[in-house]
Amino acid sequence: METLAIATAYTAYETAHNIQPRNLDFSEFKLPTNARWLSYLGILFLSSQIVLSSGAIATAKILPQPITNAKVNTPSSCLNMRVAPHGDLVKCLPKGTTLRDIVREENGWYQLANGHWVSKAFVAVPAPASPLMAPSTTLQYIEGDLMRGQSVRTLQARLNDFRLLDKPIQVDGVFGRETKLAVMSFQEKRGLKMDGIVGTETTKALSR
Repeated sequence: METLAIATAYTAYETAHNIQPRNLDFSEFKLPTNARWLSYLGILFLSSQIVLSSGAIATAKILPQPITNAKVNTPSSCLNMRVAPHGDLVKCLPKGTTLRDIVREENGWYQLANGHWVSKAFVAVPAPASPLMAPSTTLQYIEGDLMRGQSVRTLQARLNDFRLLDKPIQVDGVFGRETKLAVMSFQEKRGLKMDGIVGTETTKALSR
């Protein structure tokens, strides 16, 4: 009975820690004492805690929201995609490739929606999208009382991202005629009302 208990415990340990099974000699445990095999189980438990606390076994982190539009950013020509962290190679993804959604992070690795893994160090993750400004804020051109501030500066920088005019508008935080023209050009391209006013719909479109 003691031998069976020891064998069962060791099998469970091997399975939990992905250790290749090996044949053990249980002859010394046939002595009529419980102390010997209990000590052995204690050693297994202690060693398992040491491995866990050392970080050798990584802690997985399921992402609350998948990371989208991440790209391969490696100094070499491609990035290895594997079946598991440090596992067998599936294929090599060319630099600049847009990855499947990232759903999990584990000790320097990302798991993709297709179940495969890539090294986190060579993945460029886009900055999280943030609203251009508070939804209640409306930016517009007001002659004689021009709107100013950080919201206008952020708007101007965002408009320049779309290359709407022949040359970028000045990012000075002042909602002048040039900024209004850029807003109207953006609204035209997106099928919005061309009034030059950055309200709720225009703000949403700029934040995409």
